[in-house]
Amino acid sequence: MKRFFNQLLRNISLSRDTNTTLCTTTTTPTKISPLEIPLILDLIFSYLDDHTCRYRVALVCRQWFLRQQNQFSRTITFGDFWTDKQVALFYTKLPGAGRLECVLHFDSLRGIDTKNIRVLLERYQGDYQRQLEKRNQIAINKRKPTLYSFDSLRAISISVGVQYGTTIDSIPFPPSLTSLELTFMFCLSNGESFGKIMRTCPLLEILSLEVEERSSRPMSQITLDQELHPKPLPLQHLKLRNVYFAQADLESLLLFTPRIKSLKLIGLDTHHRPKYDWTRLLEHIKALRVTLEDVYFFEYGQQSHLDIMPRLGEICPTIWDWTLWAPDVTPSFLQELTLRTSFVTTLELFWEPMDYDYAALCCSNELKHAPRLIHKYLCTSSQLVHLKSLKTVIRPEFMDLFNRRVPHGDPLDLPTSPAPALWVCRGLETLHVELHDRHCSRILFGYVSRVLPQLQELFVRIPEVCKPDEDSPFIYPVMHVNLQGGLCLLSRLKLLRRLRVASTSHEFKVTDGCSKMALNWMLPSGRNGKFKRQRRDELKSWRVRRDEEDQRETMRSLQQQQPPKLEKEADAEIWSQLRNLGLLLDVEEVVKEIDAGGFEPLPSLEKLSFSLNTLGMKHPEVELKNVFRDRKK
Repeated sequence: MKRFFNQLLRNISLSRDTNTTLCTTTTTPTKISPLEIPLILDLIFSYLDDHTCRYRVALVCRQWFLRQQNQFSRTITFGDFWTDKQVALFYTKLPGAGRLECVLHFDSLRGIDTKNIRVLLERYQGDYQRQLEKRNQIAINKRKPTLYSFDSLRAISISVGVQYGTTIDSIPFPPSLTSLELTFMFCLSNGESFGKIMRTCPLLEILSLEVEERSSRPMSQITLDQELHPKPLPLQHLKLRNVYFAQADLESLLLFTPRIKSLKLIGLDTHHRPKYDWTRLLEHIKALRVTLEDVYFFEYGQQSHLDIMPRLGEICPTIWDWTLWAPDVTPSFLQELTLRTSFVTTLELFWEPMDYDYAALCCSNELKHAPRLIHKYLCTSSQLVHLKSLKTVIRPEFMDLFNRRVPHGDPLDLPTSPAPALWVCRGLETLHVELHDRHCSRILFGYVSRVLPQLQELFVRIPEVCKPDEDSPFIYPVMHVNLQGGLCLLSRLKLLRRLRVASTSHEFKVTDGCSKMALNWMLPSGRNGKFKRQRRDELKSWRVRRDEEDQRETMRSLQQQQPPKLEKEADAEIWSQLRNLGLLLDVEEVVKEIDAGGFEPLPSLEKLSFSLNTLGMKHPEVELKNVFRDRKK
């Protein structure tokens, strides 16, 4: 490759020298820079992510902008709570977009607004073709330059709050669709037809259907039309969670999907239906001579699938993506996975979905051990060094390295903490956690900001109610993103682009009681004299608490707690940086450094959200404006 580029440079240089000699004998030939050669530029840009190319590279010069032209696909969002004006504006932008993200709060036969998306998609294909033909009639050199290509709609993600009596398969999806992701918070539909979806979208490569909550009635059922006998389908990734799909239908579908790479069957609901024969399914996949890159089987209330775990290597030689069902997570199960895995890039933990019955919400016995075992693996396993994406449950004692949590009541009520340790996955880029406590936000944010410097996406979810075990009463986790809560500790993350901190409660918001100065340090406009003074006054109001904190730390130092022996120098440095973990002092130092202009907080932050019910995520300035719209301070 290097010889090729050197030869290319010499040829271009000789060509320029020849042309210069023919034109004039007085002009001195100039040597071309490698960065002027489009082939080399494209090779360099191929190593960069889309964000860097779009917001950094394209702004350097005209040549680099032109190299990025038409390289990106546009994403558009839709909400069923929009006004007619908003819907009309959305539709003008829909043709040419490559991805649609849709949020329906309530999808039923009686819903009027929710039918908008069906009507709009029914009109979409014709309008897209007309605009494409009109665009093609314009000469390329006369088209308005843009970074985004004029695409057909290829990916749709739909999130439904409550579905009652309707089906997603009735939506007129465009035939160009290659990815369809469906998520239901609560579902009482009559069932979805994969056959209908496959006929409508013959190019579909990714299909995911997940249900978050269970109801007292049978859950969503998926059917495969018997008359569906298509030619081989391009489907590569199939993910089903908390739904029912008959084994015979699944096996029929696999007959027509020779390119299948990923098969995830998570928490299949077989309470009132025939259970799966996992051995038969495995033999069926083997007979098809399909080699999977990712596979997982589980249905409620059955452990027999664990017996075939050692045989999964027959259809999936190596697993880099760990999808774990909480009741399965035992030392022996993790050991079995470890034997067939050289390294892990993705780890996701799932557990039995929330029941519509309030008393069965949140922590059940199945979450008693899984989070602790996963935390231990995150701290000790060399296979997780390359982990890029993690979705799990976090308990505060895991990250409380110095036992600084202060409960309301008897300190003896604190759960026993595991041995202090640091996660080995320092290159983690995506972290989605459900936080099960109410006195740990400073510990979480402080730990993450030091241990995971490469983090790009952080979602923190606080459940409405938490029950640690059968003998404990229900507790109601509360987290505030004010200064005391320590959200500002995340300002150290230079690469963080997407941040969501939200509660599932309909009555409680994490921004309740927050003033502007507690959050607008994220924006340049929030780091002026007025807000600096307000934050300085806030820090002064902590004086009494800070004195008490200093006294506790003095007593702690007299006990001569010895830090763990750390073999790596990098670990020792991080441990030193975490010496104030969980303290108000840690927050105070960061706030002072931000207001002194010591560094730019969250320089890469693009999207921010403090709610689970909002459509998509917004620019930080827009999100903060919405939060404080009706507040004076």
